[in-house]
Parts: sequence; structure tokens; C-alpha cells
Amino acid sequence: MAFYVWGILGMIGLLLTFFLRRENIVQKKDKQKPNFKKLIKELGDKKWEFLVYLFSGGFLTGFFESVISLSVPLFITKMGFDIVSVGLIIGTGSLLSIIGLFGLEK
Repeated sequence: MAFYVWGILGMIGLLLTFFLRRENIVQKKDKQKPNFKKLIKELGDKKWEFLVYLFSGGFLTGFFESVISLSVPLFITKMGFDIVSVGLIIGTGSLLSIIGLFGLEK
């Protein structure tokens, strides 16, 4: 059931992305060269905010990614598939994600 809910939510997100994106809101800015001195100065001024963001974001991303990486293969093997089928399913999902990303353009 969780696998089906995950798939349905993914499809809802895909449809919402297609219908709610607004290209006219995005304005092109003048391209400037990156200023690393300014970046270092800003990070120095807001180092605690940056560190909290870095560690909490890294922890949450790693946690959710590991849950997906562990739970999906366990769920699929529980359904009776072998490990080769699990690899094919995950590989196919990755390939579809790559193909889908080409639609996002820049």
C-alpha cells in the first residue's frame, strides 16, 4: 500500500508541476561572475546560520534518502521479487527520472 501511495503522490506532484509552473514569473538577470570574496564574507557573517542549515539539511537529506534506499528494496523483496528485479526496478526509476529532468530545461 505504501508503494502505491508513494507512486500516486509522485504523479500528483508531476501534474501539479506541469500545470502550476509559470514561465513569465522567472526573470532573467544579468549574469555576473561569481564573487568568491563576497561569498566568504557572507558566510563569515552568518556562519552559525550556515552551519545549522548545512548540518540539518545534510542530516535530513541523508536520513530520508537512506529510508528510501532501505525500505524500497526490503518492500519489493517482501513481495516476492529477487534482488535482480529490485535492481531493475530502481534502475528503471532512475532512468525515468533522468528522462523527466530533460523536460525541466534550464
